[in-house]
Amino acid sequence: MAALSRAELPEAQRPDFFVYLDEFQIFTTLSLANMLSELRKYRVGLVLAQQYLSQNVIEIPDAILENVGTILSFRLGGADAEILAKEFAPEVSLLDLNNMPNHTIYLRLMVDGVVSRPFSAETLLPSCLSAS
Repeated sequence: MAALSRAELPEAQRPDFFVYLDEFQIFTTLSLANMLSELRKYRVGLVLAQQYLSQNVIEIPDAILENVGTILSFRLGGADAEILAKEFAPEVSLLDLNNMPNHTIYLRLMVDGVVSRPFSAETLLPSCLSAS
């Protein structure tokens, strides 16, 4: 409701607003799937994190992947790798997603409305694991 209330403001006056949902399948309903395509025009960004795509109602992964700009993934199991390999193809394969070393990610960014080619990166080690 808060996002939709921004419709009364001209787009140039809508400040960016981000919602971060870890284990977002707990909060997900089919209403969220319907809202995903609408929130962007209200300058509301969602950061959705979870362990497995299968944790969602069946329509939710499709709605997310059809509307998402940036995708980031750590190593994946078979079912999720099959789905995301299509999003990262042809640069990243199913085997790449299944066999990533620890602390490595594949990502595809949306920058200024343009989707980048997928690439890999290494994450920073937590301070408790870093050599001092």
